[in-house]
Amino acid sequence: MLKNLKEGSSVYFFRSGCVDHPEDILVNASVQVLPAVTPKFPELIPYPNTSDRFLVVGSFSDTSGIAEGSIIPTVGPVTVLRIHIEEEVDHWVALSEVECPVIELLSSARWDVEG
Repeated sequence: MLKNLKEGSSVYFFRSGCVDHPEDILVNASVQVLPAVTPKFPELIPYPNTSDRFLVVGSFSDTSGIAEGSIIPTVGPVTVLRIHIEEEVDHWVALSEVECPVIELLSSARWDVEG
């Protein structure tokens, strides 16, 4: 599970594109998480919900192809982190940098990339 890190938040950073293909960036895509349990106080969670219970915690910049942010501790442990691509793209997409609690994610959760 994606566990809460120092100071009560879980931090993520994704960079798309690369030196050889800087135009291969994610645009119109969001970072979403699925909480391990339904929050006791959903009104304290400021993130929008999707129809399948995921929380939209961030998005990729349409100019830089970067998504970064932190997940508030009220969300609790997370079982799935996914990148949701909102519309079809006509080019390859390269994820060149991923910073998040990868060891925790790989040990007990799954990654979803959908679009």
